[in-house]
Amino acid sequence: MSQSEDQGPVGGIERPRRRWGLWQQRAGCARAFGLTIGGTVAFYLWVIGTPAQAVAAPWSPASQALWISIVASAFLIALLPLCGIASDRIGRRPLLLLSFLGTAVVVFPAMALLHAGAWSMAVALFLAMVFPAPFAAVIPAVYAELFPAGMRATGSGFGAALATAAFGGTAPNLQTWLTTSGRTNLFAGYVFVLMLISAAVAAWTPETAGAPLD
Repeated sequence: MSQSEDQGPVGGIERPRRRWGLWQQRAGCARAFGLTIGGTVAFYLWVIGTPAQAVAAPWSPASQALWISIVASAFLIALLPLCGIASDRIGRRPLLLLSFLGTAVVVFPAMALLHAGAWSMAVALFLAMVFPAPFAAVIPAVYAELFPAGMRATGSGFGAALATAAFGGTAPNLQTWLTTSGRTNLFAGYVFVLMLISAAVAAWTPETAGAPLD
């Protein structure tokens, strides 16, 4: 490669990106982290932790609890394209706020219903599944739109992976420990606080729908 090619537009853009890396995109990484802590905990709570507890619960046959969980998860999957269409029309931020604030509103009553019998569990799961769906539908696009092309995978992966490991990965164990020790409301309060944090980050994040990608 000649000196003129090395100092051309592409080289001039890529060099600063390589030099500054994650530090240059620290605001995007912080947003990705803050948005993920609420979404990943809600996903693990309703899709993984709660169904696993329900299958092992003494008040309902394991097969019944398993089928309720499967149908509720299928309901969440069915909501994803609808949420994606809504996001393209009204933006990413309203869907994220709906996801976080909706989960914050329903987490206490939904968790109270989980141990009241099979039908109550079904009502709780179907109600709760409404709100992780907007997050799951739009967050891949949000990650991509927060970063320029040269840092898109690294920036989004760094922020999201840290949040998922620290909060999502520990959520089922924390839920099991607190609920089996009779402190279900404490875990619900933990989820509630995380949802408010993520909602604040979503409100602080500029709307990215329709913005040109670098």
